[in-house]
Amino acid sequence: MKLLPLYGQSKDQLTNQIISQCLKGSGRAQRQLFDMYYTEGMNTAIRYSSNEEDAKEILSNAFIRIFKKLALFDISQHFIPWLKKIIVHASSDYYRYQNNLIVPFEQVPEPKMDDDIINSLSYQELLEHVQSLPPSLRSVFNLYCIEGFKHNEIGELLEISEGTSKAHLHRAKSRLQTLILESSKQKDIGPIRQEHTKKAIKGS
Repeated sequence: MKLLPLYGQSKDQLTNQIISQCLKGSGRAQRQLFDMYYTEGMNTAIRYSSNEEDAKEILSNAFIRIFKKLALFDISQHFIPWLKKIIVHASSDYYRYQNNLIVPFEQVPEPKMDDDIINSLSYQELLEHVQSLPPSLRSVFNLYCIEGFKHNEIGELLEISEGTSKAHLHRAKSRLQTLILESSKQKDIGPIRQEHTKKAIKGS
């Protein structure tokens, strides 16, 4: 397959050209599409997964779906939003198969929610805490706070009610605050223990 240089066309144009080759059954074109969007895909998948290995599996599953449904893609639209939606579905299915998608509300602690605590974190710190959330809470948090979806859109995407989406968001933020506070305490305790250890060594 002969492609024009990237600098000679937009990414959308190059994407559409590759997609047209994918639809003709080109395995090479499929690989090019995967490589082109791997980084953006992983950045999304990692937010909807518990760890990097799960994220890689979810992304692979997402691209399998993409290649099966590629004929349905509207080439007048941007590819990234469509990719993200399929990754979200792939993530939901991945954890649903593990019977761990829906979390009973009574299992989730509900401390007073403080958005300032969440907003004070770096992206990497927030990502680590988000990855530890149960899948249902993690999906809603990401879709609402990161992707900018509304609750009715989340409900349609995840096949839950709008009210359930709102409840999951509240519990996700509450759980995150608990995790963040616990992590902060551990950071404070660490230096104290280290200081006590130094004193003990000096006194011995």
